[in-house]
Amino acid sequence: IQTNCTDMMLKYINYGYELAEEQKSSVNIGIFKRYDAIYNIMTGDNITAENLINECLDLFSHTARSSNQYVLHTAACYDDIGEIKKIRGELTEALSYYEKAINLCEQKNIWISISLFYTHAGEIAYWTDKYDLAKKYFEKALDVYNRIKYNAEQPVAEAYMSLILTKEANYKQALKYLLKADKNASILKIPKELGTVLRVKCELRYNMENNPEL
Repeated sequence: IQTNCTDMMLKYINYGYELAEEQKSSVNIGIFKRYDAIYNIMTGDNITAENLINECLDLFSHTARSSNQYVLHTAACYDDIGEIKKIRGELTEALSYYEKAINLCEQKNIWISISLFYTHAGEIAYWTDKYDLAKKYFEKALDVYNRIKYNAEQPVAEAYMSLILTKEANYKQALKYLLKADKNASILKIPKELGTVLRVKCELRYNMENNPEL
């Protein structure tokens, strides 16, 4: 998934479906439906993806609602719907779904993947010029990232923090975050991370031409 190998994804998704059906595990079927939805997002079929995610949510709703497993899978589905809304340009709705994922995890004190949800919410807040809100979410994401060795999209949060701190004229801290983002993006070479860091570098380079202090 992280390296965008969609052919390999589809192969293992189909294997997963077969095993889950043999085991008659509704939770596992739901998990692979979600992976199938992610595959469809990556290949451009957002309608199929959204339908699959709604099927996942229905399956998970029949499991124990108090279990951490239910909460995490449900939060991930909300995050995926947020991604679909973002692709469609429905940014207010996207932020709403990311915040649903965050709130669900915070209520149940579940921190696995919440850094990812904070980062996604921060991105949308930044794109909609809600810089204070964006900074709040990126700070929360980075607080979680700092407790673990590494997590997906850490460089994205760091790159956006560099942009926000630049807007605040805190150039030393902005550079610190940009260097960290560049270093961490090179670890797994995930396309989104590399692309985000490159875009931020380009934006900062453009700003430097119009701001001698920067």
